Amino acid sequence: MTLWLSLLALALGAMGFVLYPLRPRRLDDGDALRLSSNLATFEERRAELAEDLAEGRLDAASHRALLAELDRALLADVGMVTPTGVKLAVRPAGRVLWASALLVPLVALLFYAPWGLSFGAAEDLAFKAELEVFDAAQAALGEDPTAAEIAGLRLRLEGLEARLRRLEAKEPDGWFLVGQRAMDLGAFAQAAAAFEEVEKLTGGALVALVYRAQALYLANDRRLDRTGRALVDRVLATVPDQPVMLELLAMDAFSQQRYQEAAETFRRVLAAGIANPARRQFLEDAQRRAAELGGLDLAALSAAAPAGPGIAVDLTVARAWLENLPAQAQLFILARPPGGRMPLAVERHNPATQLSVRLGPEDAMSPAMSIVGQAAVEVVARLSMDGSPAGGDGMKEVVLEAVPTTGARVTLALGPTAPPPSFTLETASAAAPPAPVKAPGGSKGEAPAALRLALSLAPGLSAAPDATVFVFARTPGTPMPLAVDRFLVGELPREVVLDEGSAMIPGQGLGSVPALEVVARVTASGGVRAAPGDLEGRLGPLSTEDGDTFSGVKTLVIDQVVE
Repeated sequence: MTLWLSLLALALGAMGFVLYPLRPRRLDDGDALRLSSNLATFEERRAELAEDLAEGRLDAASHRALLAELDRALLADVGMVTPTGVKLAVRPAGRVLWASALLVPLVALLFYAPWGLSFGAAEDLAFKAELEVFDAAQAALGEDPTAAEIAGLRLRLEGLEARLRRLEAKEPDGWFLVGQRAMDLGAFAQAAAAFEEVEKLTGGALVALVYRAQALYLANDRRLDRTGRALVDRVLATVPDQPVMLELLAMDAFSQQRYQEAAETFRRVLAAGIANPARRQFLEDAQRRAAELGGLDLAALSAAAPAGPGIAVDLTVARAWLENLPAQAQLFILARPPGGRMPLAVERHNPATQLSVRLGPEDAMSPAMSIVGQAAVEVVARLSMDGSPAGGDGMKEVVLEAVPTTGARVTLALGPTAPPPSFTLETASAAAPPAPVKAPGGSKGEAPAALRLALSLAPGLSAAPDATVFVFARTPGTPMPLAVDRFLVGELPREVVLDEGSAMIPGQGLGSVPALEVVARVTASGGVRAAPGDLEGRLGPLSTEDGDTFSGVKTLVIDQVVE
C-alpha cells in the first residue's frame, strides 16, 4: 500500500509540473488599471484607423497592416494575463499539455506493471510478506504447540519454498531463512534441502556446508550418512578444527561404539573453545564416558592435548586520546582474516590507558567463524567514538598483520607518537597460563549475568488474557535483543528472569555489552515488532558494570500505548 501511495503522489507531482503553465492568473490592481487603459487606447486607435480608411486617407492594405501592428503592440504590453470575466479559447498547445499530464502516468504504470513487477518484484514482495506472516504465527505458538499447529507452519514453509522457486532472481538469503525456520520446526530434511540451495547459489559457502551437515545428521536419526560425512570432510579440509563439525564426528563415533575415536574427537572439540558452560559440561561428560568405555586414561589424554588457539594482546592508549571522549566511546580488540572485515574474535571494553586480553575461540561472534583453523590473522585495536564496532567518525585504530593464532603475544599502542605494533612467540614454558573461559554474559570467571524483573500492567490499561507479552533486553539504540522471554497477559503480574537461558545467541549474554535497555510489550497480533495499539513499558539504560543492575528485583510497569 505504501508503494502505491508513493507512486500516486509522484504522478500527481508530475501532473502539477505539466499543468502549471495553464493556471489562471489573478490580476492585481496595477495590472487591472494598466490593462483597462491599454484596451481603451486600443479601441480608440482602431476607431481612428477605421475613420482614416472611410475618408480615403488609408487604402485597404495599409489599414490591415496597421491593425496587425496594433494587435502585436497590445499583446506585447499586456502579455497573456486574462482579466476577470474574459475567457480565452483553449489553444491546441493547452490541449497537448492536458493530454500529456493524464497520459504520462498511465503509460508509466502500463510499462511498470509488465516490466517491473514481472521481473520478480511482485514475487519478492509476496515472499517477504509471507515470511512475516510465518514468523508471527510461529511467535504465537505456546510452549506446547499441537501437532496441527506444527503441521500448519510446515505448510506455510512449503509455500515459502514455492515462492522462492518462482523468483526470477536467485535468493540465497531467502533459502537460508527458510532453512533456519525448518530447523526450528524440527523439519530437518526440509532444512537440509534449503541449505543445499544456499550451497548451490553461493558456490559452496562454508556456512551453508556447516548448516546442511547439521540438518542431515539430525534428519538421519543423529547419524552421519555418506553425504553428511562428505560435507564434514569438506569443511574440515578448509577449517581443520571447526568445532561444530568435530562434534558431529564425535557424536557419530560414540553412537557407533567407536569410543576411542569419540574421546579423541571430543578432546579436539573442547580444545577449540566452548564458551557456553552447560555445553562445555556436556562435552566433558561425553568425553569422560567415551574414555571409560574405550579403556583410555582421560588424564593422559588431556595432558597430551596441544594448546588451543589464542592470542595474547597488550594494549596501551595515550592519555591525550582518552580526554573528552563521548560517553558511548568503547575500545574494541579483534582478530579478523587477512584482508577481511568480519571479526573472528572480538572483545569490547571501556576506554583505559592499559588493557591486556586474550582472543580465543570463546570470543567468536559465530561458531562457524572463529580463529580455529586460521594459521594467521590481523589483530586490530580500535577506539570507537560512537560505541559501534565499525568505529564511526573520528575513530582511532592500529592494525598488525600476519599474527599466528597460537602462542603469539601482541603489543599494540594507540596515540599520536605510538610505537609500531609487534608480536613475539611465547615458548610453552614461558607462556602465560590459559585464561579462564568466559562465562556468557559476564566477566571472566564470574557467574552469568541475570536480570530479575517484577512486571505488571499499569492501572487503566487492559489487554486480552490470551494476548502475548514479550520481555527483552537489548543494547540501547539497537533493535536486536540479547535475551527474551514470552508469556500471556493472563500471567501478569509475574516475575521475569532474563539470563543465559533466555539469550538469543549462546555465549552472548547480558554482560557482554556496556549498557542495557529492557522493554516489555503486549501485542495482540503475537508479532515481535511494535504496532499501533500495543502496550509497552521500558527500563534503562542500565550499566552492566554497576553491581546493582544484576542484584535484587527491578520493577517494570507496562504503562504506555504505542502510537
